[in-house]
Amino acid sequence: MISAFTLAFKQLSDTSFQKTLWLAIFLYLCLFGLIFLALTYFSLNVNMGSNSFLFGSISWLLNKLGNYLSGIIVFASSIILFPLLVPIILVFFLDNIAASVEEKHYKPVRVLRKQPLIETMVVSIKFSLLSIFVNIVACPFYILFFFLGPINIIIFYILNGYLFGREYFELVTYRRLDPNMINVLKQSKKGQIFIFGFIITFLTTLPIINFIAPILGVATMVHLFYGWVSQSKIKNKLEKTSPTI
Repeated sequence: MISAFTLAFKQLSDTSFQKTLWLAIFLYLCLFGLIFLALTYFSLNVNMGSNSFLFGSISWLLNKLGNYLSGIIVFASSIILFPLLVPIILVFFLDNIAASVEEKHYKPVRVLRKQPLIETMVVSIKFSLLSIFVNIVACPFYILFFFLGPINIIIFYILNGYLFGREYFELVTYRRLDPNMINVLKQSKKGQIFIFGFIITFLTTLPIINFIAPILGVATMVHLFYGWVSQSKIKNKLEKTSPTI
């Protein structure tokens, strides 16, 4: 796991990565800005402190306090929502990122299947919507444990670690394996997939680093994938599922 992340991080400086990396970062900045503006607009329109007829003489104080708190909430919410929507953009760079890793580390690559773009889009949109829905459902628990130390943060990382692990795993493996073979590999490596997802979730909540985390995640998962399929036990299981591998 550590070596896969290290190899992926080192390749970020490669020429083959630069165009994709900077274009992706630009689009991620645009996405983050849109999320931030949308949440700010929503926050301004539900600012209860502005209703002086309800709060009388303390309305000014409530306005100030509300603006301060809403600013913190909007920024924190933007950081949380950002990685949930990133895969919708990431699919357009997926092939370039994975191909660059394969070209440098895994030549020659035997393509077992050509993944249609629409299939990748469906997977990414499905997981983005699922991630948003699950986190909305979990909001009461985040709020409930807000005053009990880092429990709500741990819940967030565990929940999204599972979702992100599955998502990045499927985005990468659908390029190389048939769906029935993917299930075999997923069952064999579900623990490592979760640990990977947990790490990526953590990185996507760090300002600035969150803009390179998706690309780093894809590159790392490519390394993990080829490491897993090269293991004899896993390879035997996959061969039983599909003799062509």
